[in-house]
Amino acid sequence: MPKSKKPYQHLAAFYDSMDMDRFAVNMIDYTFRILRKFKYQPRSVLELCCGTGTAATMFAEHGYEVTGVDSSPEMLKAARKKARSKRLKINFVHQVLPKLSIREGKSRRLKKFDMATCYYDSLNYLLSEADLKECFTRVAEHLNPQGYFIFDMNTYHGLKAGWAKMTNAGVRDDLGWVWKAKLHEGEPMATLTAVFFNKKGRHWERTDEKHTERAYPNSDIKRFLKGAGFEIKGFYRAFRFHKPDRKTGRIAVVARKKD
Repeated sequence: MPKSKKPYQHLAAFYDSMDMDRFAVNMIDYTFRILRKFKYQPRSVLELCCGTGTAATMFAEHGYEVTGVDSSPEMLKAARKKARSKRLKINFVHQVLPKLSIREGKSRRLKKFDMATCYYDSLNYLLSEADLKECFTRVAEHLNPQGYFIFDMNTYHGLKAGWAKMTNAGVRDDLGWVWKAKLHEGEPMATLTAVFFNKKGRHWERTDEKHTERAYPNSDIKRFLKGAGFEIKGFYRAFRFHKPDRKTGRIAVVARKKD
């Protein structure tokens, strides 16, 4: 009988070695291009769904004050280890979106940041409109006036043409994996089943993880952001500065908190 794990509970140990951290590296480069485009120079960053800390450590290496938030204790453990190895001071916090409450020292006031980021379609893990709306509201509460919120999301086309048609399989000395995704009938959602085989002595142990994402219409994302007190500065095909179209699989959004 295979073991069932929460998302990233098992994957955390292999995330970087499977080169999944490359997305964060590319998004950091893209984020810096966005900041140059809008002539914005933040000093502090709230890195949501920070995972193994690749983006958080890169921000810290560029001199930003960084707080990283993630729902997975296993991913946070990897992130803290990465920061220690680089001798970087980063505050990593275990919280589960859409709930978000970063407090400041003894005053216990909400900590404010100049910028918030959320990469690698992490917001697609919020499966209800209410949760996505609440998340946007919580992020706005943690931003200084005119602070920026930069994130990416999978579109329905991305789930349908990307996830649902993807099969990822591989093997190395001590690890094998097979990933397969399936669209939900009549819903803008897809579930990825990740099956891992770990070598334990002379035997192989199977572990399953399920990852479910929901896609939202671009119009809803814009409406929810405006309702949370943001203005839309950019709505792009990810990694570019072009408007998305029907075949865009991933969007990137640049929002600024109103005064």
